[in-house]
Amino acid sequence: MEGADAFVQEYINSNIGKIEDVEMHVEKMNREIMQLDRTISEKVERHILSQSEYDQKLKHIKEKMKIINSQMELVGKKTEESEHILVKLCKDIKKLDIGKKNVTETIIVMKRIVMVITAMSGLKKKALKREYSECIPLVSVIKEMLIHISDLRTNEKLKTLYEDANTLFDDLKHQIREDIDLVFDPDVHIEKNLIIVNEVNHSEGDNMSINLLDACNCLYHLDQKLVSNVVKKFSNFFLEKYIIIFENQANNLEGIDRRMAWLKRALNTYEHVYAHIFPPTYNMPYHVVCKFCSLTKKHIVKIMSSSIDQMNPVSLIQTVIKVINFENYLSKSVTFCSKKGPTSHDVYSSLEFPFPELIMQGEHRKDQMDSTKCGVGDPSINAEHDDTPSHAPQNFKGVISCAFDSYLCSWLKYEEKKILQKFENIINEENKEDPLVAGRHSECVLPSSEKDPLHDANKMLKKKENNQHVDPEMGEEKHTVYKSAYKMFYLYKSYVNMILQFSDCQTLYDFVTFFKTLLFKYSEELNRRIIKEVKEEKKNEHFKLLSLIINTSYYVEQTMNEALENLIKVIDPIYKDKICFKQEEQEFLQIKTKCIKGIILFVEKKINSIISSKEIANLFDPNDVQEKTPYVTTMDLFLREYFSFFKKIFNETYLIYLLEKTTALIIQQFYHTIFSFQFMTNVTAQQLLLDCHAIEKGLFQTAALLSTTRGEQPPHGAAAEAHTCAAASASALADDECIIPQTYFNYVKNQMRKIQFLIKIFISNIYDMDSFNMLLSESNNICTIEEIEKILSLKEDATGAKGPPREPSQNKNYVHDIKERGMKAAEEVKFFFNRITSM
Repeated sequence: MEGADAFVQEYINSNIGKIEDVEMHVEKMNREIMQLDRTISEKVERHILSQSEYDQKLKHIKEKMKIINSQMELVGKKTEESEHILVKLCKDIKKLDIGKKNVTETIIVMKRIVMVITAMSGLKKKALKREYSECIPLVSVIKEMLIHISDLRTNEKLKTLYEDANTLFDDLKHQIREDIDLVFDPDVHIEKNLIIVNEVNHSEGDNMSINLLDACNCLYHLDQKLVSNVVKKFSNFFLEKYIIIFENQANNLEGIDRRMAWLKRALNTYEHVYAHIFPPTYNMPYHVVCKFCSLTKKHIVKIMSSSIDQMNPVSLIQTVIKVINFENYLSKSVTFCSKKGPTSHDVYSSLEFPFPELIMQGEHRKDQMDSTKCGVGDPSINAEHDDTPSHAPQNFKGVISCAFDSYLCSWLKYEEKKILQKFENIINEENKEDPLVAGRHSECVLPSSEKDPLHDANKMLKKKENNQHVDPEMGEEKHTVYKSAYKMFYLYKSYVNMILQFSDCQTLYDFVTFFKTLLFKYSEELNRRIIKEVKEEKKNEHFKLLSLIINTSYYVEQTMNEALENLIKVIDPIYKDKICFKQEEQEFLQIKTKCIKGIILFVEKKINSIISSKEIANLFDPNDVQEKTPYVTTMDLFLREYFSFFKKIFNETYLIYLLEKTTALIIQQFYHTIFSFQFMTNVTAQQLLLDCHAIEKGLFQTAALLSTTRGEQPPHGAAAEAHTCAAASASALADDECIIPQTYFNYVKNQMRKIQFLIKIFISNIYDMDSFNMLLSESNNICTIEEIEKILSLKEDATGAKGPPREPSQNKNYVHDIKERGMKAAEEVKFFFNRITSM
């Protein structure tokens, strides 16, 4: 109500200015109310009329829906009637289709039965006439048709047909085997693959020829299992003479050449006499050779078992090499036919069959010929479709020579003595020479009196020896290595390559075991050559000798690892886990460690003599401060001279190690020398800061020197002085101009920053503990409190003399001590650091 009153008041105040205007506004409002009443009446009337119209339309719609529903019911009934009619029609069509299919299948089955009967009749006639070439397609057709109707064998007549077919096949197999057995009859005359025989039912003078090649092919199509029986029988027949000749002579290995020659002649005889009889699918030469290898292996085992003690090692290995060459010859000359070819369609076209289209259809359905459909009782019918050969092809390498593996101990011991003698001769000759000359990496040619120990064996293996270089690696090695190392591994590779041709088992493992003892002897020899202490007067010779031993040990380690990787690939898996060179690697690692330790000891002595309290003395006059002190110049010259020399004799790995170790020694010696002072002046501390910067520059320049061109000679005499001047001028180069490893750069920077920080703490005047803690936090706690206490303990008193030593408990109150000695305010710290930065 309050809101409505407020609205009325606002309306009167805004629209009625005078009392006379009230009547006019009232009339106006009455007219508007009347207009609104008329409008509302019209709309209500219109709504009532439309509502009645909608009711009439809804009534019409409901009547039409009833008509539609009645029509839909009629359509549904007619649809159900049509569905019943369609179902009946489909059933009738399906019955007709099944009937047609059954009739068609019956017709096809009848045709196949006719084909089988026709083929069986023709096969009987052809078999009686020994026309085996025409029997092959008939056999294929019979098998093909019987496989297609194999599901109907429950029928008695079809079962009888199957039995008749198997009986016919069995008779044919028996007849063919009898014909093939004529090959073994010495009284039968064979012209290539034809045999002329007289039959009882033939008239006199009427002869019949048998084609043995066609007979063998027909037997192959009948049953491949019978082929293996024929192959075994022929192999035994073919090798009867070999057994008679050589079985009683199995008492020595001298007849091995005669055995090989006999087989070569026998294979030649087979090519001229029997190759026309047996088809390639029989693989007769392959099986004959396998049988020959088996017999020969048994004879060799018998010979070796009875006369191994009297066996000459040289003749034994010569025999092994001959056998290996013979095996390689057999692998190349004897082939293996893995599968038979399909039957040609031209063969079928020459035969008169009533329904030839069934044969073409059968060619497209061979993938459906499953042995389960043929049954267990019909192996002859199923054999046609088994294309897998009974024997897998194999390489003849090692078939005979593997018999020698267990009996090569005497030869290996004989060769071990030769290798050991050869090794001792190499070491003795090397010791007679200058040890530095013995390590030159020129080509090492074997003298005429010491030819390749495997020269005769390699000659038998028909290997051409164009030159007698010990190893191609000798010309490729970047750093000097003892020639004895190359010769030792040359012997190893030569023997391993030869042994692998006849054994990858016990003999190879025994030789590797012997070679490990040879490596141990070589490590002892290198240990004997190590210089215990490098002398100043012979430092260059001693460095070269130690580098020669290090590089040789490195070469031996690398070659051992390569040899192990290659050996694991070729040796028998039984011995893979037994082969290991870890102990030998450890021996040569110790040799390298001893050599490097000797070099480091010499370098440490030189560094200790250059950076010492004798060379670094207290300075009292600020005018004595130098940009570069003499001992720093001497250190730079020492580093350049020695590492220029080391760069020529060491590989990169050991060169970097020596640089890092030398750098650590220089920084440690400089650090310890600073703390060796009884007291230190501020002038001395300022000089040490300059020396820190100079030493850091020198270390970076030495690292950059190692990346320069190889082959620069170290300066001598007057050139050394010029070199020193050049080094001094080069020290002004910026750090970023030196190409050095990042880890080395970080190490030098961190260590030198620590020393510089301690010296700055010494020079600065820390007034309170807060300032001291701030400096430590800004420097990432680069040093310890003990080191700071130690450097501050070197301060002199006001008179310039070292103060009395403090008790350990007083060291903790060093800040209070500094305050009591009247030091200046902490503002000098900032001024001092600015001055140091600007130097």
